[in-house]
Amino acid sequence: MEFAESIHSERWQGIIDSMRVAFKIASVLLLPLFAGTATADPEVAKELQRLGIEKAREQRFDEALTLFRQALAEEVNTDVLCNMANTYFAMKRWPETHAFLTRCLLETPPEENADYYAEMSRFLIEVESKLLAGDFGMLPVELAPDLAKLGTSSLPADVALEGSGALWLPVGEVELVATAEGFATEKTLVMVRKGPNPEVTIELLPSQPPATKTKSETRSAPEPVSSEPLSVEQTPKRDAHQGRMLVAIGSAAVGVGALVAGGYFAFEAKEKRDEQRSMQLPPGDAYDALKRDGNRLQKIGAGFLVGGAAAGLVAAYLCWTVTEENSTSLHVSTNSLSVGSAWSF
Repeated sequence: MEFAESIHSERWQGIIDSMRVAFKIASVLLLPLFAGTATADPEVAKELQRLGIEKAREQRFDEALTLFRQALAEEVNTDVLCNMANTYFAMKRWPETHAFLTRCLLETPPEENADYYAEMSRFLIEVESKLLAGDFGMLPVELAPDLAKLGTSSLPADVALEGSGALWLPVGEVELVATAEGFATEKTLVMVRKGPNPEVTIELLPSQPPATKTKSETRSAPEPVSSEPLSVEQTPKRDAHQGRMLVAIGSAAVGVGALVAGGYFAFEAKEKRDEQRSMQLPPGDAYDALKRDGNRLQKIGAGFLVGGAAAGLVAAYLCWTVTEENSTSLHVSTNSLSVGSAWSF
């Protein structure tokens, strides 16, 4: 009896753990659909990284990279950076591999993990040899201000240079895009040649503040007002949908957890039926007990599946209502003022 109770306890603990992880994964996947900001969670990052590794092992590299990027959004750590480098290496995309290996080394203090640092350094040398053998060039860039970011037209957006440094780029004409908060974006076309290239210096100019009207301009005669109604689109405040957002995320997480639990119980019911057939018991207490257990597990599984489907429908409906209600129209005419809700279908 104690052994059976232990088994049931472990099963329920597994279901609870599955629902907890499902809720966190659902939060990561659904939050971009709504207003608000996500909070960093190392446990979610670890789970997303595990899923990314599974995809990479199945050679579904684009899906793996998407999961790794989501993990980095939760927590920046050397394991995720190294896994992104390994994924790009498997895809034979050497510039991206070099960029993420460099970031991995910058995040790894050599005095704390000397063996790991040495291994990554050897890996970086191997990648650099492939870059030198291919049609790639190393472009040193000096950025001002120091906090500026540099992206290129030939590499993904997450392969960006933060501050002055060097990038490996494909040979040919490449557009460099430098950005920094409070500064105007600077775009520069460069011709990248094979091997080392001359240093490029990019200096950003401060953004110009919006011009203010003088007193004479404010006193000038207004332009004639048209009799045609004007429509001004106003985006609703994000906080207005926060309640529905949280309910949708919770419903989706409960739905996923319920579906997982339903599948688990359905599998257990099948196991009971198979055990009943294999034992070939005559009608009696043992036979009836196995039959009752199988029926009970089947009913529980069906209940979880129905509940999960219902929760998923609720989440889908709330997602639809929040994303569709996107603006409020203010209609102005010369004779009347009316405010209405604008919908897009």
